[in-house]
Amino acid sequence: MFSNKHPEFRRPTVGPRRSTWPYRFAELFFGAIAKATMVIAVVFVAALALLSGETGGVTDLPTTRKGWRNLLLFVLTIFVVIACGIYFFSRTTSPSYR
Repeated sequence: MFSNKHPEFRRPTVGPRRSTWPYRFAELFFGAIAKATMVIAVVFVAALALLSGETGGVTDLPTTRKGWRNLLLFVLTIFVVIACGIYFFSRTTSPSYR
């Protein structure tokens, strides 16, 4: 094998594994801050568009019962997806198998 003839090309030995908890925490923390900032910005822009009387494609409200039903189903679907994500990805609510 090539590495047996040339020991300088062997992989270095791996030391003790570093804790990834701080890195994971930082990733989740700053990711949540970024998402919250985007949500606040979108809500602000939508509120500004509604208050200015602009009737663009984003701020059009439904005019029929079917349109309101579809909007309600969409919002409820988003809430269910968020609730499932919080339930299944939260460490505190996960069962312990130790």
